[in-house]
Amino acid sequence: MKKVISIFIMILCIASSGSLWARQEGTSQDAAVQDTAAPTDVQAWNKISSTIDPQSRSELALNFLESYPDSDLLYSVHHLLALYYLGVNDQSQFILHGEKALEGLPDLPDILAHLAFIYAESNQPAEAVKKSVKVLQLIKSLPDPDEASALDWYSQLDRLEAEANYSLGRAYLTYSDQDPEKREMNLTRAIGYFQSSLQHDPRHAYSSLRLGHAYSNLNRAVGAVNAYARAVAIGGRTAEPARQELSRLLALIKEAAPDSEWKDKTIESIIKDGEVELAEAERIAREAIAEKTAKLKAFGS
Repeated sequence: MKKVISIFIMILCIASSGSLWARQEGTSQDAAVQDTAAPTDVQAWNKISSTIDPQSRSELALNFLESYPDSDLLYSVHHLLALYYLGVNDQSQFILHGEKALEGLPDLPDILAHLAFIYAESNQPAEAVKKSVKVLQLIKSLPDPDEASALDWYSQLDRLEAEANYSLGRAYLTYSDQDPEKREMNLTRAIGYFQSSLQHDPRHAYSSLRLGHAYSNLNRAVGAVNAYARAVAIGGRTAEPARQELSRLLALIKEAAPDSEWKDKTIESIIKDGEVELAEAERIAREAIAEKTAKLKAFGS
C-alpha cells in the first residue's frame, strides 16, 4: 500500500501540540527554561519530538507510555508509534497503536486509511468499510487549503480518497464470496469503488488488479482484460499476477470466439493499449487537480 500523507500528519501534529507548554502565550523566554518549567510529561513529549532517529524516538515513546499512562498526550504518542511501526512493516504493532490512537484522536485520516487497507486485505470487511467511510467523511469536512499548498493538498486528497475507495471495493469483493445470494450486487459495488479509486489515482495498482478480479467473477472478460492490462502497465508487485490473468483470459476469449476481433491480439498489444489508457487517465486526473487549484486562486479560500 502506498504511504498516504505527510500533510495530514503535519496538520495533526500542529493541532496536538497547540496546547503544549512551549506554545502558551506570553512567551519570549529561553526555550530551555520553559522546558524545565513544563510538566514532566510535556518535557518527555518535547524530547520525543526533537529526536530525529526513528528507532530512538520510538523507544522514548514506549517509555512515555509506561511513565505517563494518564497523560493527555498519550494518544499522540500512540499515533507516533503507529506511524513508526507502519514504516518498519510491523503490522500487528501498527494495528495496536493505531487503534489506541483513534480512541482519543478519532479523526486521523492517515491511520484510518492504513487500517482500512489492512482490514480489507485480512478478511475483516466490516472494519474496513467503517474506517473507509470515516476517511471519506473527513475529506468532505476538511477546509480549503491556502493557495501556496493547493496543488499538493488536492493531490494528497486524491490519493487518500483512492485508498479509501480501494478498501471499500476490496471489502465488497470479500462480501461477494461470503454471501452467494448477493454475489452479483456486491461485485458490482466493488467494481464501482475500484473505478472511483482509479479515477482519483490512476496508478493505484491494487485497484486495477482487484477490478480485474471483480470483472472476471462477473464473467465480463473484456473489462477484466482491460483492468489487468492497466495493472501490468502500472508495474510493481501486482504486474506479474495481472499478466498471468491477462494471458489466461485472452486464451479463453480466443477459444470461445476464434473469429472475433480478438483473434490477432497479443498480450503485448493489449498491454500497450493499457499504457495508452493509463496515460490518458493520468492526464485527466492532473487536469482535474489543476482546475480545483485554479478555482481556489480565482475565488480565494
